[in-house]
Amino acid sequence: MIEAAADGRSDSAKRAQLYLDRAFAMYREDYTRVHVIEEEIKAIGDGQSSAS
Repeated sequence: MIEAAADGRSDSAKRAQLYLDRAFAMYREDYTRVHVIEEEIKAIGDGQSSAS
């Protein structure tokens, strides 16, 4: 989550918020919401790059 917030991409704040929302959904055991959030994260990219 910290990496997502600090990477300087234009969608950094949105991705960090999604990671935080996912953590709270997992805490509440709302696995349907977890799945929805994970799909949103995939849709905008997770910040992982395969280039070294």
